[in-house]
Amino acid sequence: MIEKFSVSFHKGDIDKLKLKLDLTEFPDELTNTKTHYRLNYHKGLIEKWKKFNFKNFESKLNDFDNFYFHFNNNIKVHFILKKSSTKDSKVLLLIHGWPGSYLEYGKVINPLNELGYTVVVPSLIGFGFSSIPTERGYNIEKNAIILNSLMLELGFKEYYAQAGDWGSYVVRTLGHRYPENCTAVHINFLMPNNLNKIIRNNKSKKHLLSNLSDLDKIGLSKLDNFAKKGRAYFKIQAEKPERLSFALSDSPSGLIGWIGDTTMGASRFRVTEDDLIENATLYWLTRTIASSIRLYSEERYVQYPEPGFVKVPSGITIFPDEMAYIPLSWAKEYLNVVSYSYAKKGGHFPQLEYPEIYIAEIHNFFSKFGGKPASKI
Repeated sequence: MIEKFSVSFHKGDIDKLKLKLDLTEFPDELTNTKTHYRLNYHKGLIEKWKKFNFKNFESKLNDFDNFYFHFNNNIKVHFILKKSSTKDSKVLLLIHGWPGSYLEYGKVINPLNELGYTVVVPSLIGFGFSSIPTERGYNIEKNAIILNSLMLELGFKEYYAQAGDWGSYVVRTLGHRYPENCTAVHINFLMPNNLNKIIRNNKSKKHLLSNLSDLDKIGLSKLDNFAKKGRAYFKIQAEKPERLSFALSDSPSGLIGWIGDTTMGASRFRVTEDDLIENATLYWLTRTIASSIRLYSEERYVQYPEPGFVKVPSGITIFPDEMAYIPLSWAKEYLNVVSYSYAKKGGHFPQLEYPEIYIAEIHNFFSKFGGKPASKI
């Protein structure tokens, strides 16, 4: 069942957030270290958050039509739907990751719609306005199952899907499990399913470690650095999510510091402070920081989830400031790659950093395929 609703935050929750921001206690800081997220920057964010216009934010969220999809009577999936007036519009599913949310697509929905796409942007389970699970099992695969059910419920028997971060794994799972529905995929984040396994087996897969371009070598160098120095947040969220949850659920300063450090580091501070504060506000007022980081715990038994080979046409765009990426020869181990490109600029959140480049990349890929009729809902 599909249910339309309007976003409305409780005044008491907003007042409590304002009070907690006023009572913020800051940590000390070393002066002789090089960290990208500094205390003075954080203090500035808190001061800016104190002046945040919650009514304007609420109104902005309602500029798009918001819906719930009721799945199996106990799970609600939030999504926004922007239908195209084009007769044979392409149906495009856009999926966020962490520490993002559906808000990261706010700058690209209308431009994509004007290009003839009917756009569907859901919140993953445990994120935003979607349900907070009370039991284990809502991993990447489960999210893919639910989102394919959503698309079928909307009348989209065939659709395209695009994502980065965790969303890219959902997209790959959709392309693998439901090729008759998810008929083409595009991702801007691709990590190896199991790097250690590839290295152990390199005697039989020498082609994966040879004949690499200079750009490939840069990507692998970043991958090595990320594996050694960039996964601390990943490990604690995967192994001890409750320890973080107690603190982040009680302190808005802690919450925006935790997601802000990751967001700004991954985007080289190209995500605006306004975008970061809006995202933090969504996490806080929906009380979903704890449930969102549990996605890492759901997937902790493998280094990265393995969706299986994706046979449908697949496109990949590498943004140069992405934290890591793998060569085309590796990508072909996982997907039927028909397009592999390097963008001129951008990082982990290209739809926020350079929306015009992001739109051009995915439109250049999906425009190669025929349009699909939009929903009549």
